[in-house]
Amino acid sequence: MYYDIHCHLFNKDFLVKELLYRLLIEIKKLLSVEDQKQRGLISDNFKKKIRILKRVAGFLKTGIKQDSTAIYSELCSLYKDEDFIITPLMFDLTWCFSSAADRAYMDSDQIIQMIELEISNSFQNNFRDVTGIDQDLQNKIIKQVNEIKEFLIEWQENQRLNIQRRSFVDSFTLPGPNDGFNEQIRQLAELKYSSGNEFKIYPFLAVDPRRQGIIDYALANVGDGKLFAGIKLYTPNGYSPTDPLLFGDRNKNSGLYSFCEMNNIPVTVHNSFGGFATLANEVKVNGHVWVNNEIVYLENSILKFEHKITKGNSAIEERANKLNNPSLWEIVINKFPKLQLNLAHFGGGNELLKALNNPSDQQLWSNKIISLITDPNFNVYTDISCMGIDDIPALRKLRKQKEFEKIKARVLFGSDFYLCKLFDDNLGKTLKKFKEIFKDDFEILAHNNPERFLGGTICKTTEIIDEQRIISI
Repeated sequence: MYYDIHCHLFNKDFLVKELLYRLLIEIKKLLSVEDQKQRGLISDNFKKKIRILKRVAGFLKTGIKQDSTAIYSELCSLYKDEDFIITPLMFDLTWCFSSAADRAYMDSDQIIQMIELEISNSFQNNFRDVTGIDQDLQNKIIKQVNEIKEFLIEWQENQRLNIQRRSFVDSFTLPGPNDGFNEQIRQLAELKYSSGNEFKIYPFLAVDPRRQGIIDYALANVGDGKLFAGIKLYTPNGYSPTDPLLFGDRNKNSGLYSFCEMNNIPVTVHNSFGGFATLANEVKVNGHVWVNNEIVYLENSILKFEHKITKGNSAIEERANKLNNPSLWEIVINKFPKLQLNLAHFGGGNELLKALNNPSDQQLWSNKIISLITDPNFNVYTDISCMGIDDIPALRKLRKQKEFEKIKARVLFGSDFYLCKLFDDNLGKTLKKFKEIFKDDFEILAHNNPERFLGGTICKTTEIIDEQRIISI
């Protein structure tokens, strides 16, 4: 029996409900006439916009294909005859584009019409004096918008076919602020409590302290015998690891970490330079951040980012460093030394290789993680999820290091399915490579350590929780 301690079952319903409105609004901003004229954008910048639109269309098309149960079945097929327990991790995307939950409720057709009008105005009325904007570029952008329209039509048709089975679908307007989040919960509950899955699936609840009521919800629904076995945090999305709702404050609020520590509830946190990060250029933060290689405390203050998200890796790394540096998590475990904490991804494959080549450099991300997981005063783990074929050299070097004997009791196996599809063509082949590299130690990484990490939340008896109570946030 093995454990996949880090995987995801995101699906069409969650992606649509959670992201569709914001993606379309961002496209509209992207094509804003006044913004374009102020910046003096020309042909190359429009080509960048086309690429972004292509990604949006492709992302939405991928997300429409399957629900959580189907994705879980695909994951099981990759493991073939081996028996795996999985811990699917949720994600709260509400604040991915901004620092505030500023959702509006608008019909999807209206947004598409607004985008089409913006495109029409941009090319026909406002860009006659801008060189390099030709009919070919216009056609390419319109093509991408049409692909998104086709996606909407397909999604709405699927909703019509499912309307009798899913009574909560009562219209085809865009979702409200909690619909996508609650849809994740509903599908995970449906999957976990399907026949034979009660002791194979242990979901982790995504907690973003900006979501109203989420701490009370976590206290009621996470732990032994509950739907959720643990907590998932993704601080690069715009909040501090020491936000008072998590960390506690001087008042009577003891914080979520205190609850997790007292009840042996594991906490997994994204912890690498890569992955996802807030698309906002600034966020309001309450807690510690890492700025200019030192810890700074912000009390409901604005944290600005130098790099806009269009800068790609540099922007993601900046947000990760300021909001997610291992030094910030050291503050957490110094206060809660018994907290079962997984600093997921080991900093990332590139960072891990850099650290292994420079073991004495304690400023390197992965070396900071190593120092925390080897400290006997803490219960800190890391996992090797989000590492594909390209990261095999780093894993080989890790296995050969003498230090590996000291840290292997705190390293967990995770696939990062299905997000690993973005960088790995064959998870089955990668899993085989992992086993070849770690040999007998794979049993430690994929069985012994995860079982200890999950601790008391692997319960012997599971109660069936009322679905209506589950989806009320």
